[in-house]
Amino acid sequence: MNRIAAVFNRLKSQGEKALIPFITAGDPDLEATRRLALEMAGRGADILELGIPFSDPLADGPTIQAASNRAVRGGDPFSGSAGTGRKNPAGERYSFNSDGLL
Repeated sequence: MNRIAAVFNRLKSQGEKALIPFITAGDPDLEATRRLALEMAGRGADILELGIPFSDPLADGPTIQAASNRAVRGGDPFSGSAGTGRKNPAGERYSFNSDGLL
């Protein structure tokens, strides 16, 4: 069983729901992403979804579009953001695109 399934199984057995916040990796920079991820984990996030920014986020709403644009303008967030999940004790790294879960 992977860590995400284990979290859902634990919460289900306790009759609880999951708190799964989303942040865009690299917004405003990778160090801030790391600090935010650790803070969310410390304040009770069960799973943290780290969005991988891309240069044309038209399918997302204006908030995620703006976060992706800030992250992309800040440099090469994709190469650096992949390591952010490893440093986050609450998270698994994954990304979603039009082809499905990666």
